[in-house]
Amino acid sequence: EYGTDIPKIESALPDLLSETGLYSNISTNDVHPAMRWFKPAYELWSDGESKNRWVYIPECEQIDTSNMNDWSFPVGTRFFKEFSVDGTKVETRYVQRLGPGKREFAFVSYMWNEEQTEAYKVSADGMTNVLGTEHDIPSREQCVECHGTASKGGGRPSRGLGFSAIMLSEAVEGVSLEDLVVEERLSIPPQDLIQIPGNATTKDALGYLHINCGTCHNQSEDGLPQYTMNLWIDIDHATETDSNTWQTTVDVDTEVFKDQHILGRIVPGDPDSSALYYRMSHRDDIAQMPPIATKAIDEEGRAIIAEWIESLQ
Repeated sequence: EYGTDIPKIESALPDLLSETGLYSNISTNDVHPAMRWFKPAYELWSDGESKNRWVYIPECEQIDTSNMNDWSFPVGTRFFKEFSVDGTKVETRYVQRLGPGKREFAFVSYMWNEEQTEAYKVSADGMTNVLGTEHDIPSREQCVECHGTASKGGGRPSRGLGFSAIMLSEAVEGVSLEDLVVEERLSIPPQDLIQIPGNATTKDALGYLHINCGTCHNQSEDGLPQYTMNLWIDIDHATETDSNTWQTTVDVDTEVFKDQHILGRIVPGDPDSSALYYRMSHRDDIAQMPPIATKAIDEEGRAIIAEWIESLQ
């Protein structure tokens, strides 16, 4: 979906990764000092691949945080996410805000060469099995299904899913929420401590569902419109029972999915009867969740969700 008033703005982005500004010298892997490395507290499952992320916020600009749950980044903001398989870089994804409109974000992917000295812009159709690995580069349509503006829904208005108040509030490496406050990069700094509620088991589960599921299953203007399930954590959730996740899953019947043995979205004490856990445990069929961008089951993630569900007895 490019919109009737927006051209295919991806053509405005360079054909070579070396021309995006990420590197001062790509052949020696020297990242430009203006690019800030960050690591969100909770990460999207990507079949066990290694990832690096960088952000560039234009100098002297602030992030509009009037809605702390959906930051609005200034025009010129750039996000990069690099994927590696067994130490080999295979893809770098690039998102840039080119204009003030909600659709004026460009999404492109770059495929690395075997020499690891350059990466080349991939067509909107994506690619499969890059450099002989199991890694697939998503299509442009799949990008917006996760980040926003897809015709069927999915995403968040901010587009920068991992760079948010919740994700950076408990970050232990790279750019943190506190760093942005100190540097006066937020238009309205948070007045209170921001964190996911609950004990360690609950926080791990809610954080996992937030970034792996809540980017589509949410009630923003870009969320999936046909479902009431909301797995996005808002900053004002004081307790786990206040959270969108709890309110729309625990002891709540499924609306559409009715596979065998499933008794509800989250059945306290019974992971195997819970749709969220069951669907995380599937690949290559209609039950699979997330439905795209993963071929392998996240066993660690399943264990996190199982432990949480069992604790709800």
